[in-house]
Amino acid sequence: FFFKKKIIIEIFISKINFFDIGSLNGLIDLKVKKYNFMFDFFGFDPNNGSYTGYKKIFNNIIDKDSGKKKFYITRIPDLSSTLKPNIKFQENYHDLKKFEIIQERELNADTVDNISIKNNILVDFLKIDTQGTALSVLKGSEKNLKNSVIGLEIEVEFQETYTDQDTYIEICDYLNKLNFEVLDILDLSRWEYKNSLFYGDPRERSCGRLVYSNFLFLKKLDHIHNLISEKKTNENKKSYLKKILNILLAYEKPDSVKFLFEKYSYLLSSDEIKCYKIFSKAISFKKRKKNFVR
Repeated sequence: FFFKKKIIIEIFISKINFFDIGSLNGLIDLKVKKYNFMFDFFGFDPNNGSYTGYKKIFNNIIDKDSGKKKFYITRIPDLSSTLKPNIKFQENYHDLKKFEIIQERELNADTVDNISIKNNILVDFLKIDTQGTALSVLKGSEKNLKNSVIGLEIEVEFQETYTDQDTYIEICDYLNKLNFEVLDILDLSRWEYKNSLFYGDPRERSCGRLVYSNFLFLKKLDHIHNLISEKKTNENKKSYLKKILNILLAYEKPDSVKFLFEKYSYLLSSDEIKCYKIFSKAISFKKRKKNFVR
């Protein structure tokens, strides 16, 4: 316990501001929840949900513009959106009823950039799960994407599950122009036709049609180098580097962590480097052991 506490103290910095856009189910859905000591979580969802663990909750629709927006509430609240479900596509698959619209509401919409300015919060990380409207959320976050955001986790769709929704190609192209690249595909979710023999968690199916996934984006390496170099003091450079390293640790990317702390070792103390090595090795061993067991 003492050793674990020492590692946390050595790598800890000011908390990472994590904007969870589409936070209906609370922290339980977050892949980084077990590393919550690293983050200040801010939740955004127009539906009522389980919000324990968030520093602040915003009940706005998050979009590219502020104003009033129609919101379609579905039988399963997780699937609610400002877009209507694409019934023509969905009718061939299981559980069509869960997409049934049970209520339409006119709600306030705002942008990430507006909320960031009003609340004096610079966004370090964006998680977006808004049922087909990720590109609109990104367009309303552009100032933060250019100036402060280090990484993103975005649910992207490969099929048109909602009418007039964004495509994964549009999202990747938009973020590429802002110097982000795909670091990993975190999971793949497949739908099976309604006459299939097996039906369960879409993330655990080995067959079926690929419908959506969660992509992890990070600033491009050359751009990270430029951003670190632009910081005026070594302390600011170190603080920025540690935010990047800690996000990568939380998403369990030990190879990326090792690459970066070796490249910028001159910014870190020997104790900090030692702790990052230990933390990275522990994650790497756990992941390799899990894959071996499979």
